[in-house]
Amino acid sequence: MRGTVTNNYEAFENLCRIIIPEYNKDQVIGMFNGYFDESGTHASSAVVCVAGCLSTAEQWSLFQREWQEVLDEAGIEVFHMSEFESRVRAYKDWSNEKRRYVQSKLLNIIISRISVGIAAAVVRSDYDKIIIGPHRENHDGPYTFCASMCFAFAGGWAEENGYDEPISYIFEDGALGKQEVDTQFSNAYKNEKARQFYRLGSLVFDDKRRFNQLQAADILAYEMYKHVLRVTGKEKRPTRTSMLILDVIPMKRRFFDEKALLDFIAPVE
Repeated sequence: MRGTVTNNYEAFENLCRIIIPEYNKDQVIGMFNGYFDESGTHASSAVVCVAGCLSTAEQWSLFQREWQEVLDEAGIEVFHMSEFESRVRAYKDWSNEKRRYVQSKLLNIIISRISVGIAAAVVRSDYDKIIIGPHRENHDGPYTFCASMCFAFAGGWAEENGYDEPISYIFEDGALGKQEVDTQFSNAYKNEKARQFYRLGSLVFDDKRRFNQLQAADILAYEMYKHVLRVTGKEKRPTRTSMLILDVIPMKRRFFDEKALLDFIAPVE
């Protein structure tokens, strides 16, 4: 499985060259890239969440290598948080010791390599109740709404930190609503003020098997999904230890219930 390191790293290098024309692997790159995934997009889910991480190309390059080393040591090709939690497929015979070891290593890589976590979540029933008519036309479904909020939060973080360059986004491929997210991004990109304020660079959809960074986004999306279920009273368990560990990361996040959604649309009523 060692060959996977080279293949995944080359895929990362190739993507950097596509979204960052001046990319040079031998120099420190200060431009930020964001990797995002979703959780709770299945129809029966009470909460929909999109979450991801921003960091520089230099840090993502180091991340890519370190993450792959953990995967190789664990004997897996890709880390899937939901399967890990359910103890199915590749994880069904893992001992508790191995589970703790691998998860700890991956969480430590996330903490050490990313600059900021970005997340948006919405209570599906509240969204379907409040975001109707022209508001629905503007924001589409809850997945697209959360993705749009993530672009806004990332732009807000850049504004607060004096970062003026475009941010390139890579989203996990395959989610329902992908086309709507792409359309929302394209429409915002065509608006010069929006493009500049939100630092919109490019948007690519790809597979977490090719980009380990999307596996980190998968973990963050899953943890945020579980956290919002707890905060909204839909799950009674205490805060997960893994969420407490990730809480040391600087975060721009918000969940939208009925009140937050009403506040959100109030200025345009």
